Order: sequence, then structure tokens, then C-alpha cells
Amino acid sequence: MGALGATGQGSPVGIGTDASLWASGWRNVHVAVPIMDEVRVHAGFGWMPGSLSNQGIFLRPRPEQFNAATEYSFSLRAFPSGKSGRAWSELFGAEVSGESYRQAPIEQGLTEGFMSWNRTDVRVFAGAEWRIHDRFTASAHLGIGRTIVSGGDVSTIGFDCCNHPHSNMTRMLGFELLFWP
Repeated sequence: MGALGATGQGSPVGIGTDASLWASGWRNVHVAVPIMDEVRVHAGFGWMPGSLSNQGIFLRPRPEQFNAATEYSFSLRAFPSGKSGRAWSELFGAEVSGESYRQAPIEQGLTEGFMSWNRTDVRVFAGAEWRIHDRFTASAHLGIGRTIVSGGDVSTIGFDCCNHPHSNMTRMLGFELLFWP
């Protein structure tokens, strides 16, 4: 089972979370599925109930006021020494991720609705994964990338987001914890 075989897990699916996203205010779930000996697909989904706090805002620019937000990620990860039997393996990957922020209700003239602001990112990253127990792994990575789509619908006038110099940079850090049932 590739990297799974190297770490001793027997399950074909890992379930976990990214602690760096939690530090930024996101609640999230990640799923990992091996597709070859040393290659896995990771998918994640997260949500944020609103902008009641500026928790982690320095890690990633986002609108100042919103009612709800969602995020997704899809990555392909390679573990070159995944079958070596070591307790750790280097990892390399590429990811597409997105975030959507919504603010409602908004009144403009006689119309009422909501505003949304969206961002889609691509990034590459490198790091390491450690077997911390027979059924638990932890990985840390550092990435770099670029926002490829950013903006909102035509009614987003006044929905201030990300007007500072580093607004096109993607999330740089990741720390994922996975349980292999």
C-alpha cells in the first residue's frame, strides 16, 4: 500500500485534519487515498462560521466581514521513500484549493441578496511525513504558489478583501494529522 505499507497501516483510507487551517480559524476534514505504491490523493473540505474573530488572519488574507466561508483542497502527493520501512518519509506534492466567503443579506437600492468573494490557488510543496503510531501519521510541509482566480460577483462593491501586497500568495504551511482505521 505504498506509504501506508511503510508506516504499517492496513486501511486504504486515512481520515484527518490540517492543524494549520484550524489555527487560521477553519474547521476542516481531510481524506487520503493511496493510488499507487508511493502516491496518494488527498482531498479536504472546511468551513468557517463567520468573521467574529481575526484568528489566524495574518496567515492568510480574507474579507473583514462575512457570515460564512467554505474551503476545499485537492492534492497529489508523492512519498519517494514510502516503502523504505523508516518511521518518516519525505513528501512532495501539488495542490489546487479554493475559498469562498459570503456576506448576507446585502441591500443595494431596491435589491437584496448576498455578496461572495472567491479565491482559487495552485501551489507546490515539500515536507515530511512521520509515523507517530501504528494508525496515526503526521505530515508537515512548506509550499509556495499563486492565486490564479480572485474576486467576487458584480455586487461585491464594499466587500473589502485582500488589498495588501501579499494577497496573491497561497497558504505556505501545512500540518496534517491522519488516522488510518
